[in-house]
Amino acid sequence: MSNLYGHNSFDSGYVVTNYPWGFRLKTSRRYWIETTKHGDRFCYATLNPKTAKWCKPKKSTYDAVMVMTKETKIKYLNSMNFGNRDVQQYDTVSYFSVSAGWSDFKDIKEFEQKADLQQLSKEQLRQICYCKSVKQVHSKLSYSFENTTQLSQKEREKRDNKEKEINKKINKYGNYVYSKCLVKNNLL
Repeated sequence: MSNLYGHNSFDSGYVVTNYPWGFRLKTSRRYWIETTKHGDRFCYATLNPKTAKWCKPKKSTYDAVMVMTKETKIKYLNSMNFGNRDVQQYDTVSYFSVSAGWSDFKDIKEFEQKADLQQLSKEQLRQICYCKSVKQVHSKLSYSFENTTQLSQKEREKRDNKEKEINKKINKYGNYVYSKCLVKNNLL
C-alpha cells in the first residue's frame, strides 16, 4: 500500500483506468481529497463510457485530516484450460484519517507514522494539532449529571453562571494547548 499526495482537486485527481461500469463496460474513475475550512473529504467521479462525460462527484463526510492510499491487488481468473490462469492487476483507492474529538492519542500517533507529514499542507498539519488539543482537553474532563427540574429560578441562574465560567476555563486551556502545538510545529 502506498500513500498518494497532491491529488486535491478534480483536475489533479488520481485516475484509475479499466474501472468496471456494469457487467461489460470499462471506464475511468478519478479520486482526490478535498480540503476546506471544515476539514478533508474523500471524493471521486466516474466517467460515463456511454456519453464520455464525468458523472457528478461523490463526496464523503468530513474528517479533520485524510491521506489517500493506493493498493495494487491481483485477481486470478480461471480459464478453460485447467492449470492456465490469467492474472489481472487492479488498483484500489482508499484513505485513512483522524477526526477531532473521535480519534484517540493512539490513532493520531498511527496517522502521523503512516503519513509523510512533509507532504501535508499547513492547514492539514494545523488540523492534526487541533485533534491533539481536543483529545488533551477531553482527557482532563469529568462529567456529571444533575436533576435540575426542582431548581428555583435563582438556583438555575447560579448554576448556569458557574457552567459558563467552567466553559471559559475549558476554552482557555484548549486554546493554550492548540497554540502551543502550533508554535512547536512552526505552523503560525
